[in-house]
Amino acid sequence: MVTKKSRRSTFQKGKALIDIPKNPQNKPVCCFCKQPGLSDREIPLDPEILEEKKRLSVVAINDEVAMERLKTEKKFQRPHYAPLDFEACYGKWFKDYFTNVDGKDISCHEGCLVFSPQLFIRPPSDELYLPVSAHDQTIGKMGFRREDVLKELSRARGMTCFLCGEKGANIGCSEKSCRKSFHYPCAQMAGLVTVLDNNMNPAFCWTHATKKYRYKISTGQAKYALDVEWKKTETSELKVDNELVSYKRTKKNKTVTQEFTERVYLKMVQDFIEKKKMIDKNIDAKYKSKYDEEKMDEKEIEIMGQKKDLEKSDEYVAYCKMIGIDEGYFTCGCCQSFFGDLKTIVVAKCCKFANFHRLCLTKMGITKGLCHFSCPLCQENEDQIFAKCCIAQGVWAPNKPPNIELDGNYDDQYEGNKRKVCDLYQSPESGKENKCKLNKLEGFDGTEEEVINCDDCGSNGVHIACNELLLATYNEENRVRQTDPNHSAKYDYYCDVCKPFNKSIEKKAAPRRKSVLEEIAESTDDEAPLDKSTSVESVTKEIRTGTARINLVNEGESGSIYVRKDKKRKASSTFENTPTKKKKSSISNFFTKK
Repeated sequence: MVTKKSRRSTFQKGKALIDIPKNPQNKPVCCFCKQPGLSDREIPLDPEILEEKKRLSVVAINDEVAMERLKTEKKFQRPHYAPLDFEACYGKWFKDYFTNVDGKDISCHEGCLVFSPQLFIRPPSDELYLPVSAHDQTIGKMGFRREDVLKELSRARGMTCFLCGEKGANIGCSEKSCRKSFHYPCAQMAGLVTVLDNNMNPAFCWTHATKKYRYKISTGQAKYALDVEWKKTETSELKVDNELVSYKRTKKNKTVTQEFTERVYLKMVQDFIEKKKMIDKNIDAKYKSKYDEEKMDEKEIEIMGQKKDLEKSDEYVAYCKMIGIDEGYFTCGCCQSFFGDLKTIVVAKCCKFANFHRLCLTKMGITKGLCHFSCPLCQENEDQIFAKCCIAQGVWAPNKPPNIELDGNYDDQYEGNKRKVCDLYQSPESGKENKCKLNKLEGFDGTEEEVINCDDCGSNGVHIACNELLLATYNEENRVRQTDPNHSAKYDYYCDVCKPFNKSIEKKAAPRRKSVLEEIAESTDDEAPLDKSTSVESVTKEIRTGTARINLVNEGESGSIYVRKDKKRKASSTFENTPTKKKKSSISNFFTKK
């Protein structure tokens, strides 16, 4: 039975806005969007198998059996993470291992699954509630009942994607008055905004992704979304509605008027993009008349393309100097290339030139993980303004360790993998005084010969027997274990290098940092007033001299991103089941409904 009546299609026959990539090498397809997935060899290792592989890699140095297991067992031959381009467009690939239940294959992309509006984690009060222990038996271990996924598939069959014209568009714009439906990969390719907040997971078309419409979803999202009004056009090209300077909204049962704070900047970028298209057209025509590509080989065509791109870049820079505006306002802070489409721009409010391509930030978020996700220009990570703006404007930043750590490049830095040696020991050949009481370099763990490394630097170790405080802790631990065999003492040790710094700093328990949800709940809903230097009028003047900051909204709130499992509405594997080194919290805290 269909759970929701299909919305009217807005697709016009013969006017597809994007081209769907073909399925290479007959790979498995997603049950929702029918676009390619990953083969069995390309599916990354589960976290449990990855940890087992890391443990075997450490042992395999001196263990031939472990080395043979790593070489022969098929489960260890798969990659540690999905291809970057694939995950940036589709999310993870969830293979259906339970087709024997009903004979139906519901393998799908992570994005197609978590953004489906009819899928949610049922509360314990529901008769069909699925306990957490049973989530491993669901598609992607997400906790969505198989019957609910099949119902969502049935509902989506009659819905047409307004971007590609194909059926199965299971995602719709979160604005109730909008009837646009689309596939998740189509939304990524076309520059639509999909907010993975681990709560509602809303998706928006271009028109309704701005701050004006976000208040209906979340006050927190509205603070970090683009504050502009887009002009409706017949094509998919976005235009800033420069005639609308302000809009009205209801706040605390009162009607207030707010200005579009990013209208000036985005109109400036729009003018640059129009000039950029004219420059590209002229240079392309120049090279087309000068060179005949049919008579050139691949190497010559490549060299010609490089010269053409360099000439275009010089023209862009010359135009910026002519109008007196810094080129940093028109370039991506990640790839340093000039903007060519307003739909792809993310404006972070952390520093002057914090303007990026959405795809560049998504790839950075996937590579670095949410806990290490910070502005590449100013490295702002204190109030998490950069991360909040990125998530609210459709950037995919999963909560996982960085890819470089998944590859095991830093395994030697973990305490269990370090070689522990006593720094007090000196060999007779060195000619230095040997202060080690045991007269040996290493020792056996669990005895007074065990070497304890410094708590600060992680090196400069010492035998327990060579340090009076450590030896006293060891003797006390043995005494308590006579009555409590499970007792374990903590061995605090600071080497001579780190000890002066630890004495000068008074050790106090750090107070618990409030979540963003708590801070928003305690604060008022009033918007922070705009400074005189960042008002709409002064920005227009200061931008001409390249001194105005694009940090146009002073939201006046701070807090960290708390990542937790939120079972009220939705769950996302990118925010679950992944150990992190930093404090866990929930990104959905500042994306809660008011």
